[in-house]
Amino acid sequence: LGDGTTTSSTVPVLVKGLKDVTKLSAGWSHVCTLKQDGTVHCWGQNNSGQLGDGSTTDRYGPVAVKGLAKVSSVTIGAYFSCALKTDGTVACWGANEVGQLGDGTKGKGTDKATAVQVKGLVGVVTVKAGHSRACALTKDGYLSCWGNGVEVATVAPLVKSVACSDGDACTGPDVCKAGKCGGAPKKCN
Repeated sequence: LGDGTTTSSTVPVLVKGLKDVTKLSAGWSHVCTLKQDGTVHCWGQNNSGQLGDGSTTDRYGPVAVKGLAKVSSVTIGAYFSCALKTDGTVACWGANEVGQLGDGTKGKGTDKATAVQVKGLVGVVTVKAGHSRACALTKDGYLSCWGNGVEVATVAPLVKSVACSDGDACTGPDVCKAGKCGGAPKKCN
């Protein structure tokens, strides 16, 4: 419950050592909060590193997610967590058995106890996690999903290219080739 104990309660208890919270996400066995300063703090079960503090030790009170700042929202899956950063990128941490961290890896031994950047995502405005998958919506209206059940276990975000004319400048560093602006959700100018 975040009060420093393992005691269940039938009435609300104050989470110890945490103030200036603007958003929260509660999952199956852990909770993460976003503070006004853009940092994320989590507590609860931590068997897969889903608290992001660099360990797999369960925590009964809030701990900061290591190396993560400038966050605008946080979301939780079953044993993993993700954060939308103010620069429009996404970072995730915790369980990664089916690629739910979006870093291009999956399987036993790929869990991460600190935040890793989701590959290929820019301009994200919303991210939501489910049981063992996550999806992100970009400002250009593209939806990318990764993790369990995503097109034959794809472990990096699924993205679509926007049609363009060869040689056109694309948003970001790409230049249009063969009618596409790279493999990321970018659009031609």
